[in-house]
Amino acid sequence: MTADQSQIKHEKQQAFRRFNARILEPGSMIFMLVGILCLCQPWVEFLHQYSVLIMLIGLIGFNVAVHIPPPDGPKVDEDDTGAVSISAAVRGNTHG
Repeated sequence: MTADQSQIKHEKQQAFRRFNARILEPGSMIFMLVGILCLCQPWVEFLHQYSVLIMLIGLIGFNVAVHIPPPDGPKVDEDDTGAVSISAAVRGNTHG
């Protein structure tokens, strides 16, 4: 595999991971909530009958979406992180 092919593969992976983080994961959560709302509403029998199926589809979709790793964040150059201060550690200050 050449460098260009691996770069294209990496870009496709990142695009799918961004799609997962923006669309699939929140969409499956909304799908589960819609299933709960369909279960609780008393007016439309069709929605009430299929509410558990709707929730189950949302749950399976969420389970799949959660197991896809998040997209890579921006790479941080260690030289550009700024100055590091050790004065707090020298004085013995703690967080609390």
